[in-house]
Amino acid sequence: MNIEEPMEKKEIGRNPFVYNAPVRGSDFFDRDETINRLLKETVTGKSQGSVWITGERKVGKTSLLSYLYWKYGHYNEKIRLYDTDEYFDAAFVFLNTQYNRTREDFYQNMLQSVKTYSDFKIEPQADAFTNFTNVIKSLMDVQKYYFFFLVDEFDALVESMAIKDQETANLLLSELNSFIEGTGKIRFSCIFAANQSYNELMKQCSIDIRGSGLAKEPLELPWFTKDQVKELAQQYLKNQSLQFTQEETDFCFKMTQGYPYFVQKLFSIMYDQKMKNLDPNTYLSIVKKEYGKAFEDTVKDWNVSNMPKRTMEKIESLARNTIKNLGDQVSLIGYLKSPGDEYEPETGYKKILKLLHKRGGMTLEEISAITLILPDKVLDFTKEMEGKGFIEKIFLDREGKEFLVSLTQEGISQEDTK
Repeated sequence: MNIEEPMEKKEIGRNPFVYNAPVRGSDFFDRDETINRLLKETVTGKSQGSVWITGERKVGKTSLLSYLYWKYGHYNEKIRLYDTDEYFDAAFVFLNTQYNRTREDFYQNMLQSVKTYSDFKIEPQADAFTNFTNVIKSLMDVQKYYFFFLVDEFDALVESMAIKDQETANLLLSELNSFIEGTGKIRFSCIFAANQSYNELMKQCSIDIRGSGLAKEPLELPWFTKDQVKELAQQYLKNQSLQFTQEETDFCFKMTQGYPYFVQKLFSIMYDQKMKNLDPNTYLSIVKKEYGKAFEDTVKDWNVSNMPKRTMEKIESLARNTIKNLGDQVSLIGYLKSPGDEYEPETGYKKILKLLHKRGGMTLEEISAITLILPDKVLDFTKEMEGKGFIEKIFLDREGKEFLVSLTQEGISQEDTK
């Protein structure tokens, strides 16, 4: 079977950057080192292992799995199954589990993903698990296929299941662990993509499944380097008359620190504005303003208070960098790491403003808005700020332990912070 994916032809003069969907096919950019490691863990090494890929939201996990499916959907060489004398055709199968909610959903999804490899009929059974295991067993025994499932958004599935039925979540993880370890007649491997490591996920969901098939050392998907940001621009602008200078690609890296989503987003903004042939100063000012708004809206939409701690810390670092370089074009985003971290409720917003001013290195006149994340305690500023126009939005997470609040510039003065 040959896996083919239609490629969108880039038109000269058309914005080529992709930030609002997984990058596919020939648009995929420079993950060679990661791909080589994944292939070594699965098809080019001695054994067929599983891998747990982690990374921040929109860092490229789905794009990576999609590329593996597009490029290696049907691997060209037979592999020898570890600890046996049998040879198999290796197949990479993409599986998005983001909208699966139950164990039945998951196995039905897996079953549908391998049906195209089967040229025979199997008598359907009452449940998706039995149907799936029967099909996989026949594909291994009769057609000699060994599958590598590219499981996207797996943590979202486990979290959803654990909230509703923790016992079934335990059962699913135990089953997958057995399949991956090859303890029964059915055997396959998985490359999981998630926002957090397996151990972090187990802790969050209060699950204790420690089998070696699942509990892999996470492979973190890195952000782009400065050179990679430049090379990405060159790849996407190939055959176009519009090109970015070294100064412009350096500016993009400085603003984004190589975060793939924001690199594509900023390059897209820069492309659209540069096409207008604006005065250089006007061009940069517009780009900063538009990117600052896009950055702020994105971080708010992601609701960072619900992200894993490690992810939240990296977003915080990126936010500080963005604030520093954009000045008054973006909200100041501040994080208080514990309830007592330089915060006392009775001092109210004045203390917060002073704290964020200190941490952000900015004057209050430069702050267009303030975003706060305070863990472990919900503090309501509504009454003390009532009528002053400070409160814009308050977001509570599902446990009510963290909140995000935006304060507008209106009414803030130097006197207010004394």
